[in-house]
Amino acid sequence: MFIVCRSRIEGATKKQMKTKTSGQVEYQIQVALAKYLQYQWPDVQFRSDLGGIRLTIGQAVKANKTQKGRAWPDMFIAESCGGWHGLYLEIKKDRDEIYLKSGELSKNKHVQEQKEMLDILCKKGYLAMFVCGFDEAGAIVCSYLSGELKVKPTPEVLKQLAELIRRS
Repeated sequence: MFIVCRSRIEGATKKQMKTKTSGQVEYQIQVALAKYLQYQWPDVQFRSDLGGIRLTIGQAVKANKTQKGRAWPDMFIAESCGGWHGLYLEIKKDRDEIYLKSGELSKNKHVQEQKEMLDILCKKGYLAMFVCGFDEAGAIVCSYLSGELKVKPTPEVLKQLAELIRRS
């Protein structure tokens, strides 16, 4: 699993970012990333989770019957690259949603479930990670689809990649 974080949506001030709920900001990042994918790679297939949409109780029951488990990542890019079967992204607005100040993973039950799901997907041959903000999500997608991740990197290589992205 790979985690990099910057939290900025183009045109939004820091004050606006703080006043929006996490779900609203994540939705905006997801929409921007979808537009980016459609523009840059029109032939690449992807799917986004509809987790932020309010459903009636009946719709929610039907939706739950058609999927296995919880904590699926927000976006899947169905393109095999560099030995990976595809790319799963769990989008967050900022690092504070994932980590405590001590650097440990958040004790939040949902974040813990998401990390477990990302780990399961990585073991099955997918590149699966948390990303924070549009800049990181776009950089990861670009690196992935451009073939820059040619082999399944070790955790050390992933840390180096995260540092390179932070510097750019």
